Amino acid sequence: MIKKFFIKLHTSLDKHPAAFMIVLSLMLNCFIELMGRRSVVSLAVHIATRPHIFLLNTSIITCTFLLAIFAVRRAFAVLLISSFWIICGIINFAVITFRASPFTARDLFLLGYGLRIADVYVPPLLMAVIIVALIALTAGTIIAFIKLPKIRSRPKLTRAICIILPVVALLALLASVAAPGSKDIVTNGVIDAYNDYGFAYCFTSSLLSSGIDKPDNYSMETVSEILAALDNESQQIAQEPASEQPQAESSYSNIIFVQLESFIDPAIVEGLFLPDDPIPTFTNLKEFCPHGYLNVPVVGGGTANVEFEVITGLSSRLFALGECPYDSILRKRGCESIAYNLKDLGYTATAIHNHNGTFYSRNIVYSNLGFDRFIPLEYMSDVSYTPVGWAKDSVLTDYIERCLEATDGPDFVFAVTVQGHGRYPNDFDDYATDVPAILGLDNISPGAVEYYVSQLNETDSFIGELIDFLEDSDEDMTLVLYGDHLPALSLSDDNLTTGSIYQTEYVIWSNFDLDTDTDTENLYSYELTAYVLDMLDIDSGIITKLHQSDAISSDDVSLLTTLGYDMLYGENYANGGDDAYIPTELELGLDRIAIKDAYVDDDGTYIEGENFTAYSVVFLSGQRIETEYVDDGLLHIQNTLSEGDVITVGQSGPDRVVLSYTDEYVIP
Repeated sequence: MIKKFFIKLHTSLDKHPAAFMIVLSLMLNCFIELMGRRSVVSLAVHIATRPHIFLLNTSIITCTFLLAIFAVRRAFAVLLISSFWIICGIINFAVITFRASPFTARDLFLLGYGLRIADVYVPPLLMAVIIVALIALTAGTIIAFIKLPKIRSRPKLTRAICIILPVVALLALLASVAAPGSKDIVTNGVIDAYNDYGFAYCFTSSLLSSGIDKPDNYSMETVSEILAALDNESQQIAQEPASEQPQAESSYSNIIFVQLESFIDPAIVEGLFLPDDPIPTFTNLKEFCPHGYLNVPVVGGGTANVEFEVITGLSSRLFALGECPYDSILRKRGCESIAYNLKDLGYTATAIHNHNGTFYSRNIVYSNLGFDRFIPLEYMSDVSYTPVGWAKDSVLTDYIERCLEATDGPDFVFAVTVQGHGRYPNDFDDYATDVPAILGLDNISPGAVEYYVSQLNETDSFIGELIDFLEDSDEDMTLVLYGDHLPALSLSDDNLTTGSIYQTEYVIWSNFDLDTDTDTENLYSYELTAYVLDMLDIDSGIITKLHQSDAISSDDVSLLTTLGYDMLYGENYANGGDDAYIPTELELGLDRIAIKDAYVDDDGTYIEGENFTAYSVVFLSGQRIETEYVDDGLLHIQNTLSEGDVITVGQSGPDRVVLSYTDEYVIP
């Protein structure tokens, strides 16, 4: 029966290829949209309310089948293309499940990152199922290639054109009528864009587009006009009477930004009832510190895009749909940032993250953003981990304190936490925080919420410890705390008192009186840095001046688009055509790692030194050696070294990229 079925399909494909592919495209589009919307009702509503969009996506899928018309193994080509779309639909379903936002073509460039943390998201049994499925898929593809018949003769060119032209014409017509502009789809946000315009269109758009679109009015004159307006405004402020000017006493305060992974106040979740406040420190800060809601561009994941916005003042929605500037343009060139701007005032800029240094290419990007030093997980000692394997945030306190104490001048420290990251397992039940009731949230597991809330509580304790240290300091300290995005708990706008899945919270604490006229201000994440610097009477940097001026509002980002394009993709007129942001010589780690001695024992060789970590690896004449970490002063390898052997120790994470090496040591 199966054989007869496939023979019938092949016959239909051979006789009526265009009709067959269109019908198949309709079926595939239904499947893909069902996976993304996760509901038959939602799919039906989408088709009924936006039929032109549904047909547009169907036409895009159909176009991918057109090359199969010329293939000798047409049936195999159709099967291969169909498998691609089916796999995309399944991956989209899985990605939405784990991180809330959909699958984009840009995720293919982040595949290496995903594989590194797959063990956190995917249980061992499911991982085994995936591996078996991939093996079966590969075997099935090989068998299909061998077994599926060839066509008797290639179609004539005229017949092929008669088949292809109507489909292309339909796509062009639908695109002209239904397709949104590139700016519309990006500004819409990834989740809303996929819901409004369908998977095939958005996925294709994210594959074909990148960077910031060139503004229609882009020219040297346009950029010069923007800069002149900002300069005039700065001069007017400078000419104000002294009593009306902001006080400058806090201008050289140490500035610490802490980006809190998936951090929210659980009180904003409708129907979630907790016996105690899991974040009492953060709640208390909101009582007497400047604070507000922060509009961020991502949900459930995409930490680096929020980080990019806060550091640069540029909106990630200026870029292509799903693009992460950290893994595109910022790998190649520098960009104006708070680090560069503060360094002009004598600040030392340090980035700290209790996760692997190569994640989102931070070991490269932070150099292009002007940081002097970067302390990733590979250079940290005494790290504790959550049950699912993320480093706990308590380790950051010591490194932030030591960075502030290591310099005589003012410091800018940008720390990124990771403890609150998903996945949130629902099979753990031994936490201090109980979840007595979750009402109206059938898609959220009480166990997952209990785990998440417990991690929030520990991060809040880290905040309290950090503030205790800063409060006792003799130097001025300004601390900015903010959540990067909502957790991946399948929350929707209707589940939240804020009414938006794109809102987190921020709070600004200091050990002196900040110059501010308001205790509450809602901001976009790309406005946060300029807002804080304004309190400190700092306006260094073109983008900072733009946000602090009256020339731009949250509803009009045309000037920001022009300057962003100019600095990253254009002629850099804003900086006189020069490359003003030369990458720094990024120092990795806070403590110097060094080899002091080595000796042979019965079970191999022991290397003595200082500041080793669990990520320290011994290299013998450039070859990696399996290394056992004993403590921060001792490593062990099973190899027996001899006189004259040359060894080094490198810091290397799960991806085996070596971030730095010690000086060579020759065995005496």
